[in-house]
Amino acid sequence: MTTSTIYKLEQISFSYDSLPVLTDINLEIKSQERVALIGPSGAGKTSLLKILAGLLAPTTGQIYLFDQDFTKASGPEKLALMKKIGLLFQKNALFDSMTSLNNIIFSLTESHQPHPEHYKTLAQNQLDLVGLSHAYQLFPAEMSGGMQKRLGIARAQSLKPEILLYDDPTAGLDPITSRKIIDLIIDLQSQTQSTIVVVTNEIQRAIQFATRILFLDQNQLVDLGSPEQAFENSDPRVYQFIRGLSDGPILGAQ
Repeated sequence: MTTSTIYKLEQISFSYDSLPVLTDINLEIKSQERVALIGPSGAGKTSLLKILAGLLAPTTGQIYLFDQDFTKASGPEKLALMKKIGLLFQKNALFDSMTSLNNIIFSLTESHQPHPEHYKTLAQNQLDLVGLSHAYQLFPAEMSGGMQKRLGIARAQSLKPEILLYDDPTAGLDPITSRKIIDLIIDLQSQTQSTIVVVTNEIQRAIQFATRILFLDQNQLVDLGSPEQAFENSDPRVYQFIRGLSDGPILGAQ
């Protein structure tokens, strides 16, 4: 596995209406890592994810993406870099008036992918990969929560990004479906060799998914290391968060 640096954040701070959300964040993310970002609600996890996606600009600090200074890049340079990023919003952001197939075709069209004559086939292939080969013509309202999530993942992956960012991909799903969604994300990453960052408040899913866990609280980011290291962390905030949100055994949990 390559260890090249994908993201490098230096002294990143972000404020909203003069209220500090993130303070002096330093972070490196390596190629093909699976990073879980955990922390209390309102701690700024989604804000940090949107900064990684290029949707929010930090108040101060610098972001390097693929060794390029993203904070100082021109508009066209930023757009080129952002095309390497796929993002799944917490609510999936699907188009209710479009079938699952057309949701993906629309994404391909808007991003001006080459060979539009192949869009339908590409969209079908993406749906096949996430187990929705039977659902080409279904609308989101006709799908279960788990199917909608799979559709969102297929659309996020349709542009073949090198980075995938997921905002709470198992929110609102039952434990069995949640586990299957994380298994799907891991399986797809093994095929694409992408780098993944997932925001989650489900500790079992973070343990299942991550090669590294980050903890965000009180505007500060703490690198907890591997799931095993995170579980043994003695910081009272980390211990309380992990044990408090756990409803049973964590390491080795299915």
